[in-house]
This record gives sequence, structure tokens and C-alpha cells, in this order.
Amino acid sequence: MIKSILFLFYLLLLTAFSQAQVNNSEREKEMEEVRIIPKTKKQRGKEIMKKVIDQREFYEDQLKNYSVETYCFTSLDKEVDDTLKDNINETKRIDQLEWNATSYYKANRNYKDVFHGYVDYTDEKLFVMGGSGGKTRPNMMGDESIMPNFSINVNPYVFIKSSKEADINLYTNLIHAPNICERPIISPLNSNAFLYYSFYLENVTTNYLNQTVYEIRIDPIFDNEALFQGTLYILDNTFTLIDYDLIVNSSALNFFKSLQIKGKYELNNSFLYAVNREFIYVTNEGSNLIFGNSRIQYTNYIKLKEEIPAKFWIEPSVYEDQATTQEKTYWDSIRPFKLTVRDSLFFANQDSLIKVQQSDTFLLRKDSIYNALSIMDIIWYGVGFKNTIKGYNLWISSLAAQVVPLGVGGYRHRLFFKYNKKFKDGRGYSIEPLIDYGFSNHDIKGELTLAYLYNPNRASRIQIKGGDIYDFINSYQSIVGTWGPGNRVRNQKLELTHRMEILNGLYLENSFLYSNRSSIQGIKYPSWVDGFGTFAKPTPFEGYKISLLTTEFEYHHQQKYLIKDKRKVVLGSKWPTVAAKFNVGIPSLFGGQSNFGYLEFRVSDERKLRTFGDFFFKLTFGQFLYKNDLRVIEHKYFRTSDYYFFSNPTNSMQSLDTNMNTAVSYLQCNAIHHFNGFFLNKIWGINKLKLEESIGGGILTIPNTQFLQTEIYVGVERKFRIRKDLMKFGIYLISANSTHSPHNLRLKIGINGYDTFRSKWLY
Repeated sequence: MIKSILFLFYLLLLTAFSQAQVNNSEREKEMEEVRIIPKTKKQRGKEIMKKVIDQREFYEDQLKNYSVETYCFTSLDKEVDDTLKDNINETKRIDQLEWNATSYYKANRNYKDVFHGYVDYTDEKLFVMGGSGGKTRPNMMGDESIMPNFSINVNPYVFIKSSKEADINLYTNLIHAPNICERPIISPLNSNAFLYYSFYLENVTTNYLNQTVYEIRIDPIFDNEALFQGTLYILDNTFTLIDYDLIVNSSALNFFKSLQIKGKYELNNSFLYAVNREFIYVTNEGSNLIFGNSRIQYTNYIKLKEEIPAKFWIEPSVYEDQATTQEKTYWDSIRPFKLTVRDSLFFANQDSLIKVQQSDTFLLRKDSIYNALSIMDIIWYGVGFKNTIKGYNLWISSLAAQVVPLGVGGYRHRLFFKYNKKFKDGRGYSIEPLIDYGFSNHDIKGELTLAYLYNPNRASRIQIKGGDIYDFINSYQSIVGTWGPGNRVRNQKLELTHRMEILNGLYLENSFLYSNRSSIQGIKYPSWVDGFGTFAKPTPFEGYKISLLTTEFEYHHQQKYLIKDKRKVVLGSKWPTVAAKFNVGIPSLFGGQSNFGYLEFRVSDERKLRTFGDFFFKLTFGQFLYKNDLRVIEHKYFRTSDYYFFSNPTNSMQSLDTNMNTAVSYLQCNAIHHFNGFFLNKIWGINKLKLEESIGGGILTIPNTQFLQTEIYVGVERKFRIRKDLMKFGIYLISANSTHSPHNLRLKIGINGYDTFRSKWLY
């Protein structure tokens, strides 16, 4: 009995011990589940940035429509080129700009500045391309636009000239800043930011209001993309960005070697707005470094509740009458910070210099220096004479420009004069005589052009041109074809042209041409003319007279512009350009023999596809309506392709081997897309080369003759800079198919230019 009791007691003890062991295991397991594992800086940084990004759209929406008072001060300092100085960082002030404006913004990048004060000591002067109003006929790039090309020569190193350039808003997905980067900069608050950035929580501090602030370090995942690197400061309770200090990947910059951007935000009643921004950058001009600094201050934000009409944004920069003549007291009263001694001295020196420069004595002295004759002027630059007070100048071509070794009949000597007169109200006229003498055939030719710009704000211009010259059959031809006898004709002509802007963006040009045209078969050529191949022999045809009336319309919807020096400077439009041209050969008028009608339509556009690159295209359709008497010179001609040179791909085919023309309907479409490194910048190793990819193609069809040519090409491009000029060198592989020739592959090289003023490439 006792043994049984002891055995039962043993079993109870054993059961209790086992249960305790189980309970201990479960407790240990529970302890493991709640054990706190410290998070890494990267994990904490990602957590915080998720909360910041989740609110991005809300705060961006608060800034869809607003006005603000904007103040900007910019300075440029250049390294002193003096080998005797021990301090290699010794610099001198070269440029300074200060402006104050009421700035307006509307979603989708609509900006407008009404400048109350504007002082600019940079070298920025209006210049006119093509005399008193710009080109009206195709140039060597094939551009047929009748829009005047007044432009402004800008200094690309001073890139913040308005609120648009200064708007580096991190609360937008993509930051469009073409003066900084060709590709949009991907914001660290982008919806897909974690694909491009790594975030690290570096520190936690408190501000003067005793609020917790997170210091987040951001690193770009791709070193050659348009991305930031630096520090963001995030407020804890609202997870809003209040401060930042960032640099842009140097490999993505256009003109700069480095660029640092600092800024502050303030939160007021759910309205998060920028208080200030600062841009600190370095570039170079030759071997000398240039240091730039731009400080922008924003005050008095006002949300705009009423819809502003579209025409308000057409003129993005407006200067009040006193803007450029504000006194020192005005700037002292509105400037948000105190100038340094260097800043003040530069302003004082420049103001004194300007007062001297505006005197008649100084202007006459300056003119006399310009008018002084040198050997280099005669040989290379050309001889110029001007009188600034009276507003006229005369230019005579240099000896180098007068030499034409590949002229009609061999060597020719061409003397060119240009006289310009500009009035204070912006009107002006030009006189351009040309004398052309051929030594082989002892023939003298000449031409005189008179142009008068009578309404600069409407681009209204009248021009008379007449003479006896050797003219081009096709003004937009291959390099060989341009100078070959097969593309030349004798032209005795008189032409009257009138152009005007009917309303903003709608241009009308009417011209009447009387011409007596004859073949140059009788001209003697030296033996080297055989090198022009198919263009070596002049085009044979029976001479005839023509009276030609041309009417052309061109429309740029919602065209933006600014008024500068009493002239309207076109900035472009975000809409496609449409144009129409109508040619009529009028028989019997002044002895004219041609009798035909020709109609042409053109549509062209340029598009920035966010981070995916830039797209250019042009579509042209032409049709001869009737051709009772149509001569070969009036046919529609297409540019013969150069064998190795890549011509403007929006205006020409790249593999057209024959000199083609047609008297029937045709359709031509050309396009090119620049990816701007979208793919190559993400490939390790290759991204170090800073290469950019492109793709494009073209189609030309003449249905009545069953002719069809299609081509596609891929290219690799790289940007390079020569002082202030940005260019792009490319190598392209072209594949073409044609109904009249076998499939062919061809490798070409090309050079593209950059328009600094309008921030875009030629193609």
C-alpha cells in the first residue's frame, strides 16, 4: 500500500516537472517573439521617407496656383589668370545680376514674372539673324519656317533669369531644369524614389521650436542619372520636408562641373511653400574656373482661386517701365540680406562705368576703337564701321569670305556689303549688295537686297531683291550637290516679299517673283568638276520666264514671347507647328510662261517625354494641283544624302542616293528620338562613357511613280562643350529599303547644336 502511494507521488512529481519544462519552453518562445531587433539606418530612413512620399501629392496640390514675391541675386567670379599669385583660388568678380518680381505659377509648368526691378551686368545683347527680320527661305539645315528668328545672346553661366529656372520643387515627381540637366531630375520624393535612391537616417535632432527633426542622407543608385545626393531634414510630427542640402550628379550636368542646391520650406495651414533657395556651382571657361552663386528669396505667397485666362501666360516675362532704371534706394529697401563689400564695389563700379558708357564722348570713342582697321579684319573677320549715336553700321566681307574656289566655272571672287540702320522705336532697314566675278569665264554677277522692318512687334517686313546671279535649283542639297554644276542655274530676277504676324503665332508671307531662268551649259569648268559625280554636268533645259506668286501661312498655337529692345522675341510653343504654302505660276504676266499650281502642308513638333527623352518629327505633303506648263526647275526636289555626313534627320532622308525630283504628289515623314542616356546610363562600365542613345527613321513615297523608300537608324551620341557652346557628336547606323535600289547599311557621323536661349537642340 505504501509502495503504491509512493509510486503515485513520484508520478505526480514527474508530471509537474514536465509541465514546468513545457511552460518554460513556451515562455522562452514568447520571449523570442517579442525580442526587439534594432533596425538599420537604411530601414529607418526608408520608413520615414515612405511617410513623406505618401503626403507628396497633397502638398503639391496646395501649390497648383499661386503668386509670390521673388527676389534673386546672382554673382559670378572667375579665377585670376596670374601665375605669379600664390593663391590659386584668387578670383575676380565678372558678372552680377539682381531682380525682383511678382511671380505667378499655374500647374503644368506655366510661369510668369512681372519684373519691378532688373539689373543685369552680364553680356546679354539682342542680335538679329538675317538682317532686318530673319530668314524666309530654306537654309542649309532645311528649315523652311517663315517665323522671324530674333534671338537673345545669353550667358549660360547665369542660368537663373526668372522664377522658372529657380523652381526646383522637390514635391514634384520630376524636376524640369534644362539649363541644369538635359534630362528631368528625379526628385527624392518621387513616387518611385526607392528605385533610384537609398535613404539613411543619420541623426535625430530638435529645432528651436523643440520639434523633432530627422536628418536623412540620400544616395543615388545610378551615378550617371539626373539624381541628387545629400541631406533632407524631415519634421517628425507632420513628416514634411523643411530643409535640404543637395548636389546633382556631375555627369548629368550640361554646363557645370558641380552644382549644389540648398533650400528651406515652411508649413502654414497645410500650405507648404519654399522660403528660399541657393545655387552654388562651378564651371570652366578654357583653363579658368568660374564660381557662381544664386540666392532666391520668396515672400507673400497668395493662393490663386480664380482661373487665370490662357493668354495671361503667353508673355512669361514682363518688364515694368522703371524696372531697368531703379535707383540704389529701391534695391536697398527690398533686398532681404546685406551685400558683401565685394558685391557693393562691383555694383558701384558698374554703375559708374555705365554712366560713362552712355555719354556721347564714350560712344564715339568706342566706335573709333571698333572702326580701327587691322590686318586680321581685312584677312579674316571683315571690316566694320559703325556710329552708335546715329544707329547704323556697315560691314564688308573679309578676304577669306570673298574667296570661292568651287564657284560656277571655277574660282570666283565674291564681295559682300551689309548696311544696317536701327531706330530707337525698334524699326530698321538694311541694304545688302553682292558682287560676284568669275575669273575663268570673265563673267560678273550681282544682287541687291533692300529690307525694311516697319513694325517690330508684328514682325512686319517688306523686302525687295533683284539681280543676275547663279542660283541654286535646290537650296537644301547635299554637300557635293550644293556646289556642283548640276544644282545651279542662271537667274535674272526681281522679287518682292511681305511678311507679317496677323495675330500672335499666325504668320503670313506673300511674295511675287519675276525670273528669267537659263541653263549654265555654256559655262567652262576646270577638270576638277568631274569630282562632283552626278552633279558634275549642268542641268540642260530651254530658258524661260516665270511670274510666280507664293502665299504661305504658319501657325504656332499659344506662342510664347517676350518684348526686348522694342522687338518681339519668340520663345516657342508647346503645340505642333502647322504650315501651308501655295505656289501659282501666272502665264503671260510680264512675259511669264509657267502655268501651274502647287500646294504643300507641313506639320512638325518637338516633345519632351519626361525621363524617356526628346522626340522630333516633321510630316510634309505636297501636290501639284495643275501643271499646264511646269518646268523642271519648279519640280519638288529632295535632298540627296551625303555618304558619310548625317544631315538634319527631321528635314531629309539619310540614304537617298539619287538627285530626286517630282511633278506629282508626294509624302515625306521624318522623326528622331533622343533617349538622352535612359538605357546606357544604367549599364555599369558603359555609363562612365556618358553616351546617349537615339533612334529614328523616315519614309518618302511618290505614289504615282510607285516609289517608296523607308529607313531606320540607331545612333550613339555624346555631348561636348567648346567654351559656351554645347554640341553633340553622334555615330549612326542607317538601314534603308527602296523600290528603286537594294537594301543597304551605312555608317554616318553628325554634329548637333544647342540653342542656349531656348534650351533645345536643333534636332
